[in-house]
Amino acid sequence: MNSDKTKKIKIKDEINIHLSLRDSADLFFDEISLVNKNTNLVIDFEGIKSISRSFAQQFLYRVEKSENNIKFVNEPNNIKMMFDIIKAKGKKPNVVVSNSSNAVNLSSA
Repeated sequence: MNSDKTKKIKIKDEINIHLSLRDSADLFFDEISLVNKNTNLVIDFEGIKSISRSFAQQFLYRVEKSENNIKFVNEPNNIKMMFDIIKAKGKKPNVVVSNSSNAVNLSSA
């Protein structure tokens, strides 16, 4: 990245520590697009506690369509995992961690 055209954005300061609404992702990228086109953006996920699937889908869609070069930093594991799930083709993996002693079989009900 070229440092003279790089802007760092702490996403928790722009949205919240919980990234949940698809519309929030759109508003975030609408604001970014007003600032500068063809800018190197560093989106800092430090302090983010949770992300919904709908936010992640819209966020990654907007990253793909952006005219800016976007890099992520300080992604917590739960954010990386959700982005990997969204990017995966075909059957989506189960992200609920459970053990068999707590499992409930609903098929016999």
